[in-house]
This record gives sequence, C-alpha cells and structure tokens, in this order.
Amino acid sequence: MKKPRPQGLVEAIKDQVNKTPDKEAFVFLYADRPKERISYEQLDANACRYAHALRSSGIQSGDLIILVFDHSYDLVAAFLGALYLGAIPSIFPYFTPYSSHGAYEGRVQELVLDVQAKAVVTSEKFKAPLSELLVATKCRLIDINQAIKQFEKVSSEPDFEVRTNSDTAYIQFSSGTTGLSKGTVLSHQAVLDHVYSLAEDLSFREDDVSVGWLPLYHDMGLIAQLFMPLLTGALSVLISPFHWVRCPRVHFEAIDQYKGTVSWMPNFAFKHAVRNTPEKELSGLDLSSWRLLINASEPVHLAQMIEFAEHLTPYGFSFRALSIVYGMAEVVLVATHSPLDQLPDVDWVSLSDLQSTGKAVPATPGSTGARGITSCGYAKSDTEIKIIDESGRQLAERQVGEVLIRCPSLFDGYYRHPELTAEALQDGWLHSGDMGYMVDQQLYICDRKKDLIIVGGQNIYPDHLEAQTKKSLGENGGRVVAFGLEDQELGTELPVIVCEMKQIPKGEGRELLIREIGQGVSQEFDLILADIRFVRRGWIQKTTSGKLARAATRQKYLDEGFKPNSGPLFDATSADIDSPPAQTESVDGDTEQKVLALFQEIFGSKKVSLVSNFFELGAGSLHMIQLCQKVEEQFNQPLSTTDVFRYPNIRALAAYLQPGPVTGGAAQKVGLERGKARRAVRSQRQRKGVGK
Repeated sequence: MKKPRPQGLVEAIKDQVNKTPDKEAFVFLYADRPKERISYEQLDANACRYAHALRSSGIQSGDLIILVFDHSYDLVAAFLGALYLGAIPSIFPYFTPYSSHGAYEGRVQELVLDVQAKAVVTSEKFKAPLSELLVATKCRLIDINQAIKQFEKVSSEPDFEVRTNSDTAYIQFSSGTTGLSKGTVLSHQAVLDHVYSLAEDLSFREDDVSVGWLPLYHDMGLIAQLFMPLLTGALSVLISPFHWVRCPRVHFEAIDQYKGTVSWMPNFAFKHAVRNTPEKELSGLDLSSWRLLINASEPVHLAQMIEFAEHLTPYGFSFRALSIVYGMAEVVLVATHSPLDQLPDVDWVSLSDLQSTGKAVPATPGSTGARGITSCGYAKSDTEIKIIDESGRQLAERQVGEVLIRCPSLFDGYYRHPELTAEALQDGWLHSGDMGYMVDQQLYICDRKKDLIIVGGQNIYPDHLEAQTKKSLGENGGRVVAFGLEDQELGTELPVIVCEMKQIPKGEGRELLIREIGQGVSQEFDLILADIRFVRRGWIQKTTSGKLARAATRQKYLDEGFKPNSGPLFDATSADIDSPPAQTESVDGDTEQKVLALFQEIFGSKKVSLVSNFFELGAGSLHMIQLCQKVEEQFNQPLSTTDVFRYPNIRALAAYLQPGPVTGGAAQKVGLERGKARRAVRSQRQRKGVGK
C-alpha cells in the first residue's frame, strides 16, 4: 500500500530523517572558514533547537518573522526551526560586500513596519545596528546564536503546533525593492505538490547531488537548492553567491569533488562563468557527472548557454545537460521546462510582424529582420498554460498575448495586498504579466507586459528606482522613468534612469547630480545604473490617461540613439564629489599597479589605464562585488559603495587605498578625503538612525 503524502513540510522532512538519518543533507562551502557537513539527523536536531529558541524568545505558531543572515547553515537551521515551530519565516536579501549598512538595515525596518512582523531573527553581525532601528517598531529582535545556547540538548521530537497543508509555510518577498512589500504567500500544500511533481519531471532522485551558489532568499535558491534535495533525500552542496561571483571556478570544483548532477543558474551567470574561468583554472576537472544545468529567472540567450557548454566540453560537460525553465514564485518555482537530454528549440520569427501584428510569423534562421526566440519548453506535468488577448479571449498558436497559468501549486495571494491578489488571480488562473505565444504546445516568451526590470536574476520594480531618484532631483526635477535594456555581453538587463528637468544641468553640476543619483540607487538597491539621462520636460512618454509609459519611453531612448555607457557617467579625471586628490604623482606606483591589475582582472580584455573610470568601463553590480571583495583581500581594507563613487578611477582609488604615509601635500589631501568619505558614511547612517 502506497504511503499517504505528508501533511506539511515538517512531516515530509521527518520522513527523510527517519529514512536516512546518517546521510548528508547539506554541505556548506565558505570562502573564509571550513566547510560544514550536515546529516539529516543533525539537521532535524538543529531545527528542533532553533524552534525551541524561537519559542523561548516569544515566537508562537502563525507569527511572521524576518530572517536577516548571511549565506550560511545558521540561516537554514533558523528557517527550518521556524517551520518546526509553526511560525511563518521570510528570508531577507543578503547584505552584499558593497552594501551600505545604514541603507540595508533601513530596508529591514521598512519591511517590518509594512508587514507588521512579529520579530527579526538575526546573528551577532546585524544585532547592534538593527536593535536601534527596531526600537520604535514594536518588533522583537532575536539574536538566534545567543538564544540557542540554552538548548544544547533537546528532544528531536517537537511538541509544537503542527502546521498542515492548508496553512501558510513561508512568504517570498520580492528581492531588490524598497520595503520588499509584495510578499508571495505559499502554503505547505503548494510547496509539497510543486517539489514532488518537479522532481518527477526532472527525474531528480535521492542519488542526485545538487550543487549551487544561488541565494536562499530567491525562490530558485530556496526551492531548487534547499527543498527539492531535502524532500527527496538528496545531497545539496551550497556555495556562497559572493564567493562564486569572485571565483566562479568554485562551482566547477564542487561539481568535480562531490560528483554533482544538477545545478540551476540565471542567464547572466553563464557569461560571467566563461569570462572568469580561463582554461588553466579548469585543468584536471571532471564534470562528466553533471547531467542537468537549468537556466531560469531571467530572459534566456541560448547562444550564451552554448558558449558555456563549449567552454566546458573538454572537461566532460555535455550539451545535453542544458535546459530551460520558465516560472515565478507565484507557482512556487516552475511552470514550464524544456525536454531533458536535448537542446531547447529556437523559433525564428519576423521581428516586424511580431511588433506590428502580434503574430509570430516564421522566418529563415539568421536572415535580415529575423529574431530567434528560445523555447521555454512544455508545461509542467500538473500545469496548464494558455495565451489570451486583452479581452480575455484565448488565442491560437503563434498569436502573442498574456501568459496565464493554472496548477495545484498556485500561491494563496500577496500578503496584505488583496487588490494585487485579485488582479493576479482570476477564476483559478494566474495572470503572469508576461507576453508570449505557443507552438506545438511549447511556450515562447516575447516580452513582459509589466515593467519589471531583471538584473542578475533579481527583480527590480521601476517605481522604486524612480522614487529614490526623485529624492536627488529637488525642485528642478520632473517625471522620472526607469527601465531595463538587454545586454548581450553580460547576459542580463542594464538598468537605466531618464529624468525630465526644468533646466538640464551641465558641467560640474551635472556630474555632482549623476553621482548623487547613482550612489543613492546603489546604496538602497545594491544596484549599479548603466545610464542616467537628463531630458527636457515632456520628453518622457505617457499613456492616454497620463501614466508613465515605460516601454514607449525605452523605445524612444533607443530610437534617439542613446545607449548605456555611450559616455562616462561622470568625468574620469575627477575623483571626488568635493575635489580630487592633489599631486597624484606622489601616489605609490606599486599600489597603482595593484589596483590596475584588479581592474584588468575584473573587466577582462577591455583596455584599462590609470585614469579609466570604473563606471565608464561598464561596471555593474557583479563588478562592484568583485572590486570590493578583491580590495579587502589584497589591501586588508573594506571598500564601500561610497568609496567607489568618490574614487572611481584607478589613480584616485590607489591614493585612497595606499598604505603608509604619502609625501607632501598629497598626504594631507588624501587624509582629508578619507575623512570626508568616512564622515559622509557616518552622517548617512545617523540620518537613518544607525551607528550613532
């Protein structure tokens, strides 16, 4: 007799613990400390400890708690401990190597106030700054490492209220937004149904080994790297995303060492990995165990996947491992996937017909005016897909319309946002907001109906970028539009801001304003803008009802010949908002050469000189992470977003980083500039209420 399906995630985890208590469940690989190997039995015991610690700290079943951690086993134990207790956890995006502490903790405060969370659960690293911000919120702050000390030995059998399938398991808040208030509510039943059916579709079994670096606050990381291995009895090898950004070969080394079989990555990662893993770093690796590599979470470029496969073929990687899925948190993770063991199909269509008639008319591959659209595959085994027009009428094959999804694992709604829920869920169907068409039952995505910007797999809401930018414009500013532009080289989108101005600033005033906007966006969203464009009033496109028409504005931007990084965001010869370091000829040459080598390593084959501007070279968020990490490693000195914006070229940054005394007037100037930068950071943090 077949055993009935578990009633909730905790029961499902317990089933695996009882089945294979001694088997490894997780291996955590860190850049700066020894790896951690966790068995199913250890995981169960630790989750129980964390549950007891949370309850002793005042958390009860049904309470919403926010988890603020680095990528670590502590985060997993705290998340599962919350599930064991019956609380509702949500993982907050990680603090990145270049985040501003004041801005980061400020976003935690915004989320707590918006969703009325019962507690923020964190580690010692964030305890001090968060404690000051949360005083007025009536939200409890729990240092979990301190709380679990009294529960060194507890029963592995929890005596907590059991949450069943219809109850909320956790909330997935959208990453990359101020306040992060659009929370996707997912039940135990939805997650279980999705994981079990997805594992069956992908032939994922207990002898598989998942290897990945995705952050666990992202739906792809949480489901693909935590729940799917855990609930099927497999092993999951987890790498810090920041370690991977700096050193992509760690992913390949882990595949080799642990005989990894399955990985998931956003599209940008394929290009980043190829660009930053030369052949000499791959020599001797065996990747032949790798049977499935899934591309998801942002628009797909099959050519970049093929380039990736060609790069790794000498080491045993197979083209047949490449696969594509389409989905979103509202269906837990996946709605469609391409067939296993074969390259995804590409449909070549006439671009002019696609844009003018809304029909995907077949065209000769590679011909003038033809566009190749990569298939997202067939609907998942328990999922239905249909395409509708604006009136709700279902469309025939090759007609472009909005993609609707129906499946057993649909979300329960957006937390505390019934109006958004009613808009997204209608008659049992999820309105995805994406535009696409069907051919032979395969789904092809053309565009997004919504104005979402996807950068490096992260969802960025343009209205939040626009609101942040307006803070810098003052009375001279008018309408502001944010949108994303596809970048083939990076394999992701580039975020662009267009600002209407009463008087368009010029010269030094323009540079100062661009720096202020760019630095503000970077600190609030951990995001680097590709272009900040000032235009006359009335330039930005609007709908007939007077609303911002972001897609039309993006097209006008392109039609007028604008493009990201078509010119420096600010003068490469100027190093600071106030004034550049003087007498740069006194800067130590060895320090300059070290910084130059870092720039050359980060930007690859691009021509880099001592006055090359970090942002003019096309810096994005990935580059910022790399620079900050490499500077801290090589100079033993932290580098913040503020520092990079103040010292954006090699010569100025070298003067700031250079150890020991600097001779003459340069010493006084560099010292003053360092003091200014640090005082600016302290001042900002004090305005936010942090670090007084």
